Amino acid sequence: MQKSEMAICRQTGKELCVHAGGTKTGTSALQNVLEMEREKLRQFGLSYENRCGIKTVHEITSGNGSRLLELLGDRESTDEDLGRLILSYFNGTRRAICSCEGFEDLDQKSWARLVRVASDLGVHLEVIFYVRDVMSYLGSGYDQVIKRHGEYRPFAHWAAQADWNHGIALRRMYAEIPVHNIHVMHYEEGTRSIVEGFLNVFDLDTTFNVEPHYKNAKVNRSLTRRERETLKFVNSVLGETYGRDLSDLLIYSNPNATCEPVFVGNRMNKRILDRFGSDVMWVNATFFNGRDVVSVLPPKKAVDRKETPFKPWNPLERNVSDKLSYIWAINKLGTTKTDVERLTLDKLNTAAMRYGGHTHPDLPDDFNVLAYLAMNPDVLFSGVDPVQHYLVNGRAEGRLYKYGAANSVSAQW
Repeated sequence: MQKSEMAICRQTGKELCVHAGGTKTGTSALQNVLEMEREKLRQFGLSYENRCGIKTVHEITSGNGSRLLELLGDRESTDEDLGRLILSYFNGTRRAICSCEGFEDLDQKSWARLVRVASDLGVHLEVIFYVRDVMSYLGSGYDQVIKRHGEYRPFAHWAAQADWNHGIALRRMYAEIPVHNIHVMHYEEGTRSIVEGFLNVFDLDTTFNVEPHYKNAKVNRSLTRRERETLKFVNSVLGETYGRDLSDLLIYSNPNATCEPVFVGNRMNKRILDRFGSDVMWVNATFFNGRDVVSVLPPKKAVDRKETPFKPWNPLERNVSDKLSYIWAINKLGTTKTDVERLTLDKLNTAAMRYGGHTHPDLPDDFNVLAYLAMNPDVLFSGVDPVQHYLVNGRAEGRLYKYGAANSVSAQW
């Protein structure tokens, strides 16, 4: 770092705002808004540099802070390297935003180094961190490992080893950064959107007009109940790679679908409360003046609810979610058996399209095409319409058509 650069930086009094996540708090959506609205931000004296080059508001990236995170994790990097990168976020402005939820995993030593190097440059460091209620966080994390990492176990089995990383991350930051420089936002707060809450830190929430299409976009959303059970079944039978493929197909085809929380029983609620109650109390005492802002469990009425059967599918839902699952199964799974090599892809797609408009009052409410195909490989490999097959043959034969028998199915593949 040249001495002249350091001197100029000290004189201008720069401020770097590090948005450190946390995970599962809409980070990707917020980053996309910041990148899409970067020119407007510059008009208010804020830089968002080292961008990812996204083309749509629905993309999933690591944010513009991934380079800084990588450098902090590089044992060979020097303070001069780190200083140059810090300055590159400003591009002529006094204030800059650096966003990456990976900062949540920074150890205390790395935070100390970032604070020290920034201070040597005369750069004031602020941190913004969204904290999420424990059970809400775990539910969203569960959906993420289903979508990306092949998880298929019941929630209770997965959650028994899961951590509430938000509490861990805040303790590391608190050890190295003054508490008044850490802006902790409650994710579940309903008075403003994530974007508006973020911009409020810069006093821009009422003067900075974000395009509604950007502000309301969902990125990397959680799952509906049907999607969750579908993907768990695929993961249990076929593994992680196929689950990712189908997950992307379902999510991107319907990015604004309303997510549904995972069901958690009273016994599991008590275990979660015992594990994380003290951490939540510390967060509330440290960052919210002792108010009960962050919670372990959802509201009482949500805790007491019971698992209910699937509601009957309407034709629109079947045409979107179930049709996509059927087309995916035919094209992906069908090619794994020599029995269907004689069938051309065109014929398979024709069968899928033919099924797309099918509904029938005699179908059970919980009938699932993907489950029926996977549990009955002969139907899958024959390329016949699974709905008609079930109505004509499968029902009389007592064939399985819904989830819940993964162990018996896996032996068929």
